[in-house]
Amino acid sequence: MCETEIEFKCVNCGNLYNPKIELECPECYDKGEGIKNPN
Repeated sequence: MCETEIEFKCVNCGNLYNPKIELECPECYDKGEGIKNPN
């Protein structure tokens, strides 16, 4: 196994995403929240 999937858990919504493909959490990005706190 050379390459393992890297998954980051978004601190905002808890969504798992691959930082190699997506720089930001796609869930939050789609909602337009970005890295801002939703509260």
